[in-house]
Amino acid sequence: MSFILRRTNQTDPDFRALVRLLDAHLLDYYGPQLTSYSTHNVLPETVQVVLTYAGDEAVACGAFKPLAESGMIEIKRMFVQPEYRRKGLSRAVLADLERWAQQDGYHTSRLETLWTKADAIALYTGFGYVVIPNYGPYATLPDSICLEKRLA
Repeated sequence: MSFILRRTNQTDPDFRALVRLLDAHLLDYYGPQLTSYSTHNVLPETVQVVLTYAGDEAVACGAFKPLAESGMIEIKRMFVQPEYRRKGLSRAVLADLERWAQQDGYHTSRLETLWTKADAIALYTGFGYVVIPNYGPYATLPDSICLEKRLA
């Protein structure tokens, strides 16, 4: 099966549908613990989105938003539908998000995930991200792990 990547923004209905699936997955996985993170998952007006399609169906997504620090972005809302996992889609989305950020003049990518998400941590460290002190809204959240990578 072949997959197609498409760049869009946070208003795309396919992205919004995948985010609803992501939120349901996270609620099932973390339960009440998720409430301390929900305010951090609200996307601002300017978000760049990469969607992956299998035929006409959006099956994976990821996004980045600019951070207040000049030249930095934050990776957000990475998700692959369960039946499409282990096919390299998260790697393809992340690589395209990084390329796009570089094309837009950003030099550093940051992200946050949870210590319990071993697959996510392996993906990011495999892409060259390194653990940094928790930043911004995650500074006081002990279950968070923050990572960073210089782009180019």
